[in-house]
Amino acid sequence: MIPNSSFKYFMAGALLVSLCGCGGSQRPNNAAASSNGTVPSSVTPVSGYAVSVFAGASQFGSSTHPDSLIKVGSNIFVGYGDAVNPDGTVAGSNPPTAGKCEIIEYDLTGKPLKTFTITGHNDGLLAYDSQTIWAMSNEDANPTLTVINLANATQTQYTPTTPLLHGGGLDDMSLINGKVFVSASNPSLSPSNTPNGASAVISISLNANGHTFDWTPVLSNTAPATDVASGSAITLNLTDPDSEAVDPSGNLVLDSQGDSELVILSNPGSANQTASRLSLTLYTNPWPVDDTRFVPTGTNPFMLFTDTKANTIYRVDALFNAGDVYSAGEGTLLKLDPTSGNLTPIIDGLTSPHGILFITK
Repeated sequence: MIPNSSFKYFMAGALLVSLCGCGGSQRPNNAAASSNGTVPSSVTPVSGYAVSVFAGASQFGSSTHPDSLIKVGSNIFVGYGDAVNPDGTVAGSNPPTAGKCEIIEYDLTGKPLKTFTITGHNDGLLAYDSQTIWAMSNEDANPTLTVINLANATQTQYTPTTPLLHGGGLDDMSLINGKVFVSASNPSLSPSNTPNGASAVISISLNANGHTFDWTPVLSNTAPATDVASGSAITLNLTDPDSEAVDPSGNLVLDSQGDSELVILSNPGSANQTASRLSLTLYTNPWPVDDTRFVPTGTNPFMLFTDTKANTIYRVDALFNAGDVYSAGEGTLLKLDPTSGNLTPIIDGLTSPHGILFITK
């Protein structure tokens, strides 16, 4: 990955880049204050975007490292990594000790409502239905799924029925046509060392025994695909499957973070599945991103995103257009051109943005 310090070099050219269509120009670009905290002066949005603090450390309590964001009903749920390693062990523990982390429920003003404590290091959240959250922990190894019933606050923990072939953990989840797709993160073997291709995406289903889930390969890390920009046939070489999203057409969008590319799966998990690859660049340089999200159709959309190492959840107001695409990059929030893969900075001076969520009425 390109280090965050390199971003300053690229931002020097940002002022020369036209930002027309980046969400309008009617809103202020100042670092706005809110009752939940003040935006640091280093966080600088471009014209047309206003940033405020949705929730800061005073709202988290002892929780740290906010990451994934989902909305269930009218409330927001945020997963916190805390001082837990991505394999589920407590940072610095010797011998390694299993850790726990929190998921905090907020209202739309950033007021905390309820805290759920789960096993491991949470990195993926899924709103399965109006009363159920799926929380995936341990993206590097030893994956654990916690299913939370919001009606009675009960939790059920699941682990894979059989070992995962890619040798790593599990990360983000998406629900499409009743099927849950999961990114197979941190593969222990590179694609070149797995001739048959390890899984980059799997689908999972819970077993009636109440403690295991079955999994089925969906996308190989060496699957055939089409390059979006050129239209050429290529072979994937995925080394870092990470976040997932669902685009407005119902396609599954996988972020292979360290490879600086998105993979778009049409008809995922079916006999008609096809894959396309979009290479991501910032000023012609390959650029890794975390969450990528599409502006939904609705009234007055606004964005929430987590700056994980800064322990802050920000709100962004702008004249967002339905169908536009935004990504969390290295120290910056970016607008993505989904046909070319070009990224345009809209907010600089961040520490480590990760999760993104759009809210509409």
